[in-house]
Amino acid sequence: PDLPRIPAILVLLLILVPWIQILPLPRSIVAVLSPAWASTQQTILAPWGLAGDHLTLSVQTQSTVDAGLRLVCYLLTFLLAFHFHRRGVPAILPALLAGIGLFEAVYGLVQYLTGWQYIFFFAKTFYTEDATGTYINRNHFAGLLEMALPFIVAGTLITRSRENRPGPWKRWLASSDLRPLRAIVLLTTVALALVFSRSRMGILSGMVGVLLVLILAFLQGKHRSMGLILVVLALPAAYALWIGVAPVAERYEVLGHPHALESDRLPMWRDAVSLIRDHPWTGVGLGTYDSASPSYQTAVFQWRVDHAHNDCLEFAAELGLPVAILMFGGLWVLIVRTAKLSLVLPKTEDRVLAAGCAGALAALLVHSLADFNLQIPANAMLFAWIAGVSTGLLRGRKEEVC
Repeated sequence: PDLPRIPAILVLLLILVPWIQILPLPRSIVAVLSPAWASTQQTILAPWGLAGDHLTLSVQTQSTVDAGLRLVCYLLTFLLAFHFHRRGVPAILPALLAGIGLFEAVYGLVQYLTGWQYIFFFAKTFYTEDATGTYINRNHFAGLLEMALPFIVAGTLITRSRENRPGPWKRWLASSDLRPLRAIVLLTTVALALVFSRSRMGILSGMVGVLLVLILAFLQGKHRSMGLILVVLALPAAYALWIGVAPVAERYEVLGHPHALESDRLPMWRDAVSLIRDHPWTGVGLGTYDSASPSYQTAVFQWRVDHAHNDCLEFAAELGLPVAILMFGGLWVLIVRTAKLSLVLPKTEDRVLAAGCAGALAALLVHSLADFNLQIPANAMLFAWIAGVSTGLLRGRKEEVC
C-alpha cells in the first residue's frame, strides 16, 4: 500500500535486518560490525579447528528465523490495518478491543474475587493472587487492558462532548438510550480489572493512556466534558476502594524499601546495557536475547533471564541501537501526530479512533520501559493493528489537505 515515506522505510528496515543477521558473512566483516561476537567465536571454536571463514551476526540463527517470521506477521497486520482503513472499511478496532477487554476483565475479576485461579482448564501456579484473565503474567494482562481503556474512554467522552449540546447532562438523564450507561459499566469493569491485576507499571501506563485521552477530550469539548470526566474517574476509584485496594497498595509500598529495585529490574537492565555495549551496531540477532544474556547475567541467579524486562533495551540488544532508536522514535512521533490529528478531524468516529489509538500506543510504550509486552504475540499483534490504523488516519488527513 501507499505508505508514507518514513513508515515505509521503517517497515523495510525491520523486514531486512533479521534476515541480514542470519546471512553467513566473511569473518572480517563481522569483526568490524560485531567485534565481541567474532572474538567469542574465535576463542571457542579456534582451538577445535572449527572456526570457519564465514559467520552470522546472529548468535542463534534458528531463534532469529522464528522471531523474524513473527515480526513479518506483525508487519503484515500493520499493513493490512493501514490498507483497509485507507479503503474506507469501517473501523472495528474500538468495538473489538472493547469486547476483548470486557471478556478479559470479567474473567480476571472472577479470578481475583473468588480465588478461582484457572485459565480455562489450566491451574495457574504463578500470580495466583492477581487478576490475569487468560494470560499467565499479570503484566501482559494489564498490557491488553491498557490498550483497550483509551478507546473506551474516548468513545464515552468524545462522542458526548460534541453531539449532546447544549445541556448534555439533562439530555443524558432524560434519554432512554442506555449506551452511556453501558459505556460507564464497561469502563468501570475494565479499569477495575487493571487495578486488581496488581501490575504496578500496568496501572501507571493505563493512567498515562487514559490521561492523554482525557486531555484530548477536554481540548475538544472544553467545559462541556468536565463533569463526565469527573464521573469517569470517580466511579472505578470508588468501587476499587469499596472492594479494598490494600493488596494493590502493598505492591507499591515495596518500592519504598531500600534496594527494592536492586532485587528486581535494575540488575537485568544493567546486564542488558552491558550486552548492548558489546554489540551496539548490529545486535546479537532478533529473538536471541535468551541465548546471549546468560553470559552477561550478574544477578537473579535463581532464574534464567530470558527477557530484559524493557522492550527498548531488548530490541536494542537484538537489532542494534540504530534500528531500535528509529523504531521507538518513529512510534513516539506517530503518537504525537495522531493525538494532534484527533483535535482537527471533522467526524466524531475518526476523532474517537485517533484519540484511542494515541492513548493505547502511548500506554503500551510506557509499560514497555519496565516489561516485555511487545514480545507477547497477542499484545504485539494488537499494537501493530493500532499503529496501522493510526498511520492510515494520518495518510488520509494529508490527502484531504492536499
